[in-house]
Amino acid sequence: MLKFKWSWLLPLMFFAVQGQSQTLQGTVADDSFLGPITNKTVYYSIYLPPGYETTAQRYPVIYHLHGRTAKYNGSQTTTVPPSFEAARDAGIIGPVIIVFPDGYASSMWADSWGGAKPAETNLVKELIPHVDSLYRTLADREHRIVTGFSMGGFGVAKFAAKYPDLFRVGINYDGALHSWQTLNDIHPDIVREIFNDDEAYFNQFSPWTFVARNDSLLKTAVALRSVVGELTQFNRPFRDTLQNRGIPLDYVETPCDHSQKCMLDEEGLNSAAFIANLLVTGIESSGTIPEVFLLYQNFPNPFNPATTIRFNLRKSQPVTLKVFDVLGNEVAVLVNEQLPAGEHAVVLDGKTLSSGLYFYQLRTGQQTQVRRAVLLK
Repeated sequence: MLKFKWSWLLPLMFFAVQGQSQTLQGTVADDSFLGPITNKTVYYSIYLPPGYETTAQRYPVIYHLHGRTAKYNGSQTTTVPPSFEAARDAGIIGPVIIVFPDGYASSMWADSWGGAKPAETNLVKELIPHVDSLYRTLADREHRIVTGFSMGGFGVAKFAAKYPDLFRVGINYDGALHSWQTLNDIHPDIVREIFNDDEAYFNQFSPWTFVARNDSLLKTAVALRSVVGELTQFNRPFRDTLQNRGIPLDYVETPCDHSQKCMLDEEGLNSAAFIANLLVTGIESSGTIPEVFLLYQNFPNPFNPATTIRFNLRKSQPVTLKVFDVLGNEVAVLVNEQLPAGEHAVVLDGKTLSSGLYFYQLRTGQQTQVRRAVLLK
C-alpha cells in the first residue's frame, strides 16, 4: 500500500507564496467623486493593469469589498492585485481592473438606517456606473466580478444574490455570513446602528433573503465560490443552504486563520482560474493553455457521492492522479496515462469510500500538486 508523502505539498505552497511576494506591475490609486444619488463623496481605490495607458483594450472588472474594520485603501490593495498578477504571469487569467470601494466601518455593505452609510447605493448605483464611464471596462455583467473578505464576504453573497443582473461571479473569502440571530448575538452595535434593531430592514440587505428569492437565477446565472478560514460557523450553514436549493457553490476550507493574505496564498490561483473559466470574452492571456501545471479544487466540495477534479497540462506527458486517505493510504487511481496538453476533468466516485478528508495528488515528471477533498455521507 502506497503512503502519502506530506513533502509533496511544498512545491504548490512555495509557488503560491512566491506569487504573493512579487513586485506590483500595475498601479493603484485613490480617487473619489460626488455621488449623484446620495450627494455624498464616494471614495475608492483602483488597480489598473500594466499596459492600461498604452493600449485601447477593455478589461473585466473585479469589485473587492473590505472587512468590518478595514478601509478601501488599506492592506487589501497590497495583497489582492499581486495575487491576480501572479495568476496572469502564470497564464491563468488575463489582465483585469480591480476596484476597492469604500464600504464604511461595520456597514455590512448595506444602506444604514437614516442614510449615514449608504454602502449599497454607493456601489450599485453610483460607483459601478462611474467606473464604467471613466475607465475602459467591459461594462456588462458577464465581465463584472465581486469578491470580498469577512464583512466583504457578506457583501459578496448579498450582491451576487440580490443583483444577478450585475455580477457574473462572486467569491467570498471567509465571509461573516451572519443571520439576523448571529448578528444580534455577536454585533448588537451593528444591529442598532445599521439596521435600527429592525429585522425586516436587515432582510432587505441579507444574502439569506435573496438566495431564497432568486434561487432559480442563481442556479444558472451566477457562479459562486467560498474560500473559508476560521469562520466555518457562518460559511457551512450558507453552503448547506445553497446545496439544499440546488445552487452550485465551489466551496473550499483552508488551514488559514481569519487572514485574507493566507487565503490568497492558498487559493488565489484557483480563484483566478474560476473567474477566467467563466468570462465569455475579453480575457487575453498568453495562450489557451496555462503556463503552469495546475490542479484545481474539486467541485463540489464537500461532496456526496461524486465530485469533479480538473487540471491543466502545459504539454502532452504521462500523468498520474491518485487519491489518498488521511493516513496516507492510496485509495484510488483516477489517471495513469499519457494525456495531451490542455484542460482535463475526471470524476471521483466516493460510493465505496467512507466519510472524511481525502487528498488527491496530480503528478507528472518532477511536478506534483495536492489538494484536499471532503466526503460527507
